[in-house]
Amino acid sequence: MFENCRTPQDVAYIYARRYGFPVRLFDRRLYFVADSDWGAISMPVLLARRVRAEIGEDVAMPIIRHGHRSERWVFVARRNQGHLMQSWLTTLERNDVRLVSNGSRVWLPMTHAGLGWTWYSQPQVGAGLPTRRRLLNAALTVIETDEASANRVGKR
Repeated sequence: MFENCRTPQDVAYIYARRYGFPVRLFDRRLYFVADSDWGAISMPVLLARRVRAEIGEDVAMPIIRHGHRSERWVFVARRNQGHLMQSWLTTLERNDVRLVSNGSRVWLPMTHAGLGWTWYSQPQVGAGLPTRRRLLNAALTVIETDEASANRVGKR
C-alpha cells in the first residue's frame, strides 16, 4: 500500500485516489473527520476479533490497530441514518464499544511498520465500507451470545 510513498502527501494521495478517503494532514499525520458519511467504531480487540468473524472474513473491512499489541481495534465504517435504541447503546457502552462522534479525528496508518497505527485489515479498492449498523449489530450478537452462555453456565 505504501511501498512507493516517500512523503505524507504521497500517502494522502493513495488514501484519497485509491480508496476514496477524505484525508486531511496535520503535523505530518493523516486523518479523516467523522461526519455524516464517514465514521468509526472502536472496541476491545477480543470483542473485535469475534465481530470480524461474525461478519465473515470474505467481507472487506478496514480495521486499524495500534502496533502489534493493540488492545483496541478501530473499524472504519460508513455512517447510516437512524437512531440506535438506548438499550443497545447501554449494552455497547457496558462492553467498551465506542462510536467515534461527528467532528472527531480518526488517525490513519502511515506505514506498514509494526509501530504506531497500522492496518490489521487494510481497505480494498472498490469494496466500499461496512455500515455502522452492520458492525454494531454484529457486536450486539456476539455480546448477547456471551451473556446467554454465561446465564446457562450460572444456572447449572
